[in-house]
Amino acid sequence: MRRNIFMKGIKVAGFLLLFGMLTGCGDDSYTVVRDRTSEAETSKEDDDTDEVDESDDSERTGLDLESLIDELKGNNSLEIIIQNKSHSDYANDDSYNLIYKGSYELIHLSDEAASAYPELSNSLEKYNEDTETAFMSSYEQYKDLATEQYESETGGDYFSSFSDERNISVSRADDQFLCFTSGGSDYMGGAHGSYWADGYNYDVKTGQKLKLKDVITDMDALQELVIQKLKDNYEDAYFLDSIDENVPKYLTGEEDQECSWYLTPQGLGIYFGVYLLGSYADGSQQVQIFYSENPELFFEGFHIQEGDYIEKFNAYAYFYTDIDGDNVADCISVTPEYDDYYNMTSMDIALNGNHSSIEAYGYDISPSIVHKDGKSFLYIDVPEENDYRTTYACSLDADGAKLLETYGGSITGNVPETDYDADWITSWREEFLSPNDLYFEDRMQMLSTYMGISKASIGSDGKLVIDGYYYAQMYDDSRTLTTKESIKGCSEIDPETMDATAKDVAIPEGTVLSIYGTDGENFVDLKDGSGKIYRVNVEIGDWPQKVNGRDIEELFDGLMFAG
Repeated sequence: MRRNIFMKGIKVAGFLLLFGMLTGCGDDSYTVVRDRTSEAETSKEDDDTDEVDESDDSERTGLDLESLIDELKGNNSLEIIIQNKSHSDYANDDSYNLIYKGSYELIHLSDEAASAYPELSNSLEKYNEDTETAFMSSYEQYKDLATEQYESETGGDYFSSFSDERNISVSRADDQFLCFTSGGSDYMGGAHGSYWADGYNYDVKTGQKLKLKDVITDMDALQELVIQKLKDNYEDAYFLDSIDENVPKYLTGEEDQECSWYLTPQGLGIYFGVYLLGSYADGSQQVQIFYSENPELFFEGFHIQEGDYIEKFNAYAYFYTDIDGDNVADCISVTPEYDDYYNMTSMDIALNGNHSSIEAYGYDISPSIVHKDGKSFLYIDVPEENDYRTTYACSLDADGAKLLETYGGSITGNVPETDYDADWITSWREEFLSPNDLYFEDRMQMLSTYMGISKASIGSDGKLVIDGYYYAQMYDDSRTLTTKESIKGCSEIDPETMDATAKDVAIPEGTVLSIYGTDGENFVDLKDGSGKIYRVNVEIGDWPQKVNGRDIEELFDGLMFAG
């Protein structure tokens, strides 16, 4: 079983992955929504909700779902783990052309959260069962159709592969509500594909799935407000001629209404899917209703999320949130800028029309708003070459965004590695919730290359506070070092306190060791087969690295460095 890196007193939580809000400051970029509630009406014949599907990677990684979630304990009210399953089918000819690709996601509570909220846990397991059953039924049907179409098109020369990819983004998670969107896109032949996002909103204590009428006091008033916001946001759109009739038809407040909705920390988002209000070319439309702007519309108990939290949004999109605490929505967008060779050179940050530019290099960006002690900050994760990442922290005020600090690495969670050799590949991620309880991951290069994860938080000044001890995330008992000779001058470390229990000890020749952790600069902790942990001082100023003045390649077998 994989080592539990969470030492005594160390907790983990994470970023909130909020589905991007794409209305925008007068812009025409929209998120498209499609109601697929009917697809999840059937459940599995096996009603044992605690059993993990045999196609997952629990046996392959040596860590089952129960043990994984037990490792992911934090001190937030809700701890959310997302499970992604994906598979690709290829042609049975020499071309090896892609026929069909599919992926879907399931949502789980940690053991601690499930114990605290058993009704919610049961509701999510029912959601998972229905989602998996509906997806697999659809997948098998369209895989056969895709294969037939491929074979009928002279070896697939003009064939476009089918796809069905679905994902989960949590919009709110606290001790009152768990709200998320299940969205995605598919292509099943024809002129174009489709895309959608369905909202799921649960009362945490009862596990009840909420209807919009459980949240809104006056549906007629809500419909009028939504119509006005649509006219304001999409003033030149053709579909406005019919919204007085269509909005009440699709926005009914009932569970089976055709437009989607979800709660956020600051209000309510409503999505009208493609073809509901306009043509396919019109895309989808969305509006936001804030608690602070329209408190009379919400029943008692529905209000701004208290405390500190994080909202993640999409690059390029316009995102609305109250940044300065004046109970008025602010509009922010983050857009990467590229040179003629499509190399990213900077990021444009627009806050209420005020633009700032920050120099940055990488492939993509993932922005988030951090709400901490009544202030708001912008964090941007930028992946780079060879698994390197940089995190940019910015302050936000009336003048726009200002760079506070950059960090080599990214905010992350502790999950098993993906098994790419599996039939249905299973990967995991955490939904990060609080700036007070995070982990930070960076690429380590001491005695080998591996990813290290350190306890972290975001301070009142908006800067990241990193504990500084990195547990080795991608170096376990299956990848080991072996001493070629006795290594002297080491210390034995207590894994609970991380204090030295013995100094000036030697690691015997022929000892098989896995990398346990490091401070990234001065030492590496190595664990032997009995669980004993040795601290070895490593000199990294020059290459090759040295231990006791000796080249590490003279002392260890199994060293693996990446570029």
